[in-house]
Amino acid sequence: MHMTRLDRRWAKARTVPDLAGLTADWLEGRLPGGHPGGYDRPDEETTDLVPDLARLNRAGWATDCSQPGESGPRWDQRAAVDGWVADDRLCDEIAHVADGWGLIVVRQSDEECIGPDTGVPVTRAGGRAETWFGRRLAGRDLRHSLPGLHRRAYRALDGATYLTVVDPAWGRADRLWHVLDRAVR
Repeated sequence: MHMTRLDRRWAKARTVPDLAGLTADWLEGRLPGGHPGGYDRPDEETTDLVPDLARLNRAGWATDCSQPGESGPRWDQRAAVDGWVADDRLCDEIAHVADGWGLIVVRQSDEECIGPDTGVPVTRAGGRAETWFGRRLAGRDLRHSLPGLHRRAYRALDGATYLTVVDPAWGRADRLWHVLDRAVR
């Protein structure tokens, strides 16, 4: 397999902050090409969240997945974000601030992988949950979802806390991002 310059930068990352910095650059369009998760660019619904997500990543939270709070005629979703945090003080601060604002906070260590039938529902259609956040991947699943990383990067992700923060209100767009911005500044 031919490795591009982008591939090499992702493959050289060894720590959660390394991966978070690359993710911030990718979100802002400064890292050409794709993300190890298989994305060429952020989803269209994420466009307005890029500054917030980049700030979280630059603080050291390697975000994995996110979505805005939105509502439509037959569906709605909660604003949510999850990913890995290796710095316990940063994780504690984010969790403390988010909890103080009434947000849902799920922290998982490497021993606490949540199974496929659990997590926090964040998208529903017709009153039925369709999407969940807070499902930590580990081991082989992590390597399958983020191929091409260095083995030390996988170990760093496995050893980090998987942090999920969700706005409990369906369709609310701004609170989560305002609160998380306060937590990392």
